[in-house]
Amino acid sequence: MSVATLTEIEERHSREAIEAEIVRLNERARELQSGTITPEQFRPFRLKHGTYGQRQPGISDVTR
Repeated sequence: MSVATLTEIEERHSREAIEAEIVRLNERARELQSGTITPEQFRPFRLKHGTYGQRQPGISDVTR
C-alpha cells in the first residue's frame, strides 16, 4: 500500500471524520422521523453506512 493510500485511509478514519459521520447520521435520522424524507430516501444512506433493517417476524422496521 502506498503512503498516499495510507494517508487517505487515516483521514477517513480520523476522530473528526467519524464524529462528522455520526452528526450526519443523526441529521438524516431526524429527517426520517420528522417526515422530511421518506424511508426510500433514507435507505441508500443507511445501507452505505452499514445500518441494516431487522427481518424477523414481529419486528417492525420503518426503514425497509
